[in-house]
Amino acid sequence: MTDIKTRIEIIQKKIVQAAISQRRDPKEIQLIAVSKGQPLEKIKEAMECGLTCFGENYVQEFLEKWESLSPKPSWIFIGRLQTNKVKYIADKISAIHTIDSAKLFQIIQKEAESGLRSKDL
Repeated sequence: MTDIKTRIEIIQKKIVQAAISQRRDPKEIQLIAVSKGQPLEKIKEAMECGLTCFGENYVQEFLEKWESLSPKPSWIFIGRLQTNKVKYIADKISAIHTIDSAKLFQIIQKEAESGLRSKDL
């Protein structure tokens, strides 16, 4: 199996080729590394290779990684999110890719607005 650096380089080359073939700027495309189930060492190695955005889909696993990493990469929540867990991640992530109900959307919106208000104080 190839190392993380080599795999990232291969993926980045494919992104550049695909972007150019579609007349897009490769810099407009962000590589999101799904770090689900991966140990901190591999995430740190990926960060050292230039990756800045990671996707997680388990709240507890995400929180453990978020607490342990510095500097903090950008995080995206990519899995099914339970409404009772929104409050734990809302101020730590840049996006949620899966919203499967109006109720979940409303809770996310409430948490986001609450966070904005607290930053204005």
